Amino acid sequence: MPPCAASSKPWKPKPNARAWLANKIAGFGGGGSVHHALTPEFTGTDEEFRGMIPGPSPAAECHSLFVYGTFRHGFERHHHLARLGAKLQGEARVAAELYDLGRYPGARPASGRGKWVRGEVFELRQPAHDLRVLDQVEDFVPAAPARSEFIRAVAEMVLANGTRQTTWIYWLTAKARGSRRRIACGDYAKWRARQAVI
Repeated sequence: MPPCAASSKPWKPKPNARAWLANKIAGFGGGGSVHHALTPEFTGTDEEFRGMIPGPSPAAECHSLFVYGTFRHGFERHHHLARLGAKLQGEARVAAELYDLGRYPGARPASGRGKWVRGEVFELRQPAHDLRVLDQVEDFVPAAPARSEFIRAVAEMVLANGTRQTTWIYWLTAKARGSRRRIACGDYAKWRARQAVI
């Protein structure tokens, strides 16, 4: 398969792991609303989520946001980050798999080792306020995540220098059903560039 090719194998939600996640996941929401466990629509195996749970620092103290799709520089929704004054910190990656949803991509925690999604990390000037704005852009309602296609969570990312750091990310939930092609290279920018010349 060529680099950045989309796999013909559709994405399917993994078996539910809510019982394990309920004891491990904390810090969802932000800005005064904290969601402590994943909803039934956000499913996955234990292995998918190990390493993606919040680190020692409380989620409220997380000032960074990892973006992998249309929030990146040069894409349709980046103007929202620019308007908020978010500062680019550099490139990073998360252990995940990337899917082509048509007009935008979606990422899920990796189902195995060696799968990475690459993107950019931004420092938010006013995290509580900025995340509320971005939640609206992503149609994510912390108080009612079951209605959302994406859910905001805390994950671990690896910076370009190899440092591991906690960050906010918008994960694709199991609500996005149907055929979804996996973007094999895990880099939406490279994949879009390749699609433009096909």
